[in-house]
Amino acid sequence: MKKFLLNIFLVLLIFIFFLKPASADSVNPEYFSKTCPPGEKEVQCIYKSTQPFGPKTYNECARYENNPNYRFLVEDGHSFGGSQKYCFKAASTGDFIGYYIKVLLPLLLITLFLEIPIFLVFGFRSRRALFTVLSTNLISVPLFNLATIFLPFSGLVALIIMELIVVIFEAVFIKLMLKEIAFRRILIYSFVANAVSAILGYVILRIISGFLMV
Repeated sequence: MKKFLLNIFLVLLIFIFFLKPASADSVNPEYFSKTCPPGEKEVQCIYKSTQPFGPKTYNECARYENNPNYRFLVEDGHSFGGSQKYCFKAASTGDFIGYYIKVLLPLLLITLFLEIPIFLVFGFRSRRALFTVLSTNLISVPLFNLATIFLPFSGLVALIIMELIVVIFEAVFIKLMLKEIAFRRILIYSFVANAVSAILGYVILRIISGFLMV
């Protein structure tokens, strides 16, 4: 089982590192080193151009540029586009809650859409088991996304750490609710489900964001 989990973890790392299209332009090292301070949420966005250093034909970052709740952090620009990071700090509790409802609701729906088929493949088909998995995600998705705000680092490191914590948390929670199922089986399910939802969820959110910006 250890070898199986290690292989999936390595695939996840490779996919995250190489998900961004390759470019002949040099990479801004500060883009990976600069992070938002604790208490602020890091937001990443991309922009594209059909001509080298030409006008932006697709600008996901436009929503943040003139928003007072977002502070520009760093940019990694290339010939045909680039990426930017902003730090989000809600002006009020209402703005803060509103932001996370807007962000976490689609994230939760995508997570359930991707993880339930895996849940069925692993044989969790009773109503009680289904309710347990739904309850687990209703707790883990908002809880651990909110927890990333208070980490002293962000980006890929924060993603990997939080995903591993989520895997353990969900496995323990499901085991407490479904004591008759072996913990090893639950742990494998949790790891596979979260790896798949992390990778495909990222891709789906990018696609949805692209359609909304057209």
